Amino acid sequence: MIMKKIRYYFEYLLVKFWLCLTSKLKLETATSMASKLFQCIGMKLKVTKVARSNLQKIFPKLSEEEVNKILLGIWDNFGRSAAETAIIMKMPPEQFKQHIKVTGIENLLLYKGKAALIFTAHLANWEFIGKALLPWGFKFCAVFRRANNLLVDKIIDDIRHNIDIKMIPKGKSGAKQLISALANNEQIVMLVDQKMNDGIKVPFLGRDAMTAPAIATLALKYDCPIIPIQVIRRHDSNFELIIHPNLEHKEKTVEEIMLEINNQIGEWVKSRPEQWFWLHKRWMD
Repeated sequence: MIMKKIRYYFEYLLVKFWLCLTSKLKLETATSMASKLFQCIGMKLKVTKVARSNLQKIFPKLSEEEVNKILLGIWDNFGRSAAETAIIMKMPPEQFKQHIKVTGIENLLLYKGKAALIFTAHLANWEFIGKALLPWGFKFCAVFRRANNLLVDKIIDDIRHNIDIKMIPKGKSGAKQLISALANNEQIVMLVDQKMNDGIKVPFLGRDAMTAPAIATLALKYDCPIIPIQVIRRHDSNFELIIHPNLEHKEKTVEEIMLEINNQIGEWVKSRPEQWFWLHKRWMD
């Protein structure tokens, strides 16, 4: 217990130092530095073995050289995201717009003033979705998982609160807030691509994966549209946010809806594997 507290406090100091350092640098300098640093350190970490195993399962025809290239790309994306999030989140709207291109906004405007469920994935830098869509006047809520280290979680929470988005924690504590938000005709953003041990078994990229069914359950119960939003890192710290058409789900089961969602995310991942978060044990085998 004492060692855990010491480790958490050390992580907290490290994150504070990182944010202090990157905030004093230009965006291009900070992200370039972070890319090289994360690649150097990340390729030596145990989680890279997890990512390598995942890639070999999903893309068995890739050569070792191709897998290594993707792994370096993963750490490049992760490093840049770690450096740019706090910097870009604090940018004034006009400067921020220079880094984000929004495509398909008409697919979301159809539901302005109505309850809607939005799903996305841990691709590129997903933290920018809310701020990118604020100019159109949406009332966003975002479902999030608290960090194990509550000191670090407070730092992350402060960064996210730089924009006008209500954060709803996963689990029972956030369930009432979710229902209240839908009743208030708000739009809820959910990351649905990570493993949930008490979820349901649904294929993802061709292999069974425990999947959180909440978005499908809510959509059926409250008759809400399900809107896919894809984030792509085009180059450096410039992104495209693509809002896809509503995922038709009437007359479908929870399992059928989640299969469609997993298939959609799977296509995004296959198109740019280096921009997805492969560092966790997503699959059942």
